[in-house]
Amino acid sequence: SRASETSNPIRRVVSLLQSMQVKIEAEGEKQDKLFAKFQCYCESNTAKLADSIGDAKSKLEALGTDIEAATQDRTQTVADLADAKESRESANKAIEDATRQRNKENAEFESTSTDLKTNIAALDKAIPAIENNMEAFMQTGTSALLQAVRSARDVSEYDRTTVQSFLQARGQSAEGYTPQSGEIVGILKQ
Repeated sequence: SRASETSNPIRRVVSLLQSMQVKIEAEGEKQDKLFAKFQCYCESNTAKLADSIGDAKSKLEALGTDIEAATQDRTQTVADLADAKESRESANKAIEDATRQRNKENAEFESTSTDLKTNIAALDKAIPAIENNMEAFMQTGTSALLQAVRSARDVSEYDRTTVQSFLQARGQSAEGYTPQSGEIVGILKQ
């Protein structure tokens, strides 16, 4: 019968078609299995992808909120930094002004202090000299003093006339005059 199959062309075509049918059915089953696997993969991945997309959307919203909050924080920080710089500059200017004022006051104090020390030193020298020479000054004759006033070139005419009248009046009433210089020296000593 093998010989008849080989010799009969129709039989050969039918055999060939039957063998192809077996191969095609086997390949179809194989493809069905692969398709079922792929479909299962797609269905499970679709669910996973949907979950991932949902998670990503919620993360995106959270990140958007975080970015907005960070932007507001940055804006506030920049404003705080600007205020701090302004405050620091204002404080530095106030320090410079205060230092300048203190230096000015110190210079005035030093000048006044030097003048006062000089005056005190002069008074310390002048008081004993006045005490020692007061009686001699009082005993100087009025005529000698009048002569000194008349010969002074740096004295104005008004001052010269005033001093001359005082000395002439003193000379006329020398008996009733009590010198008051002791009180002046006492005040100077204080």
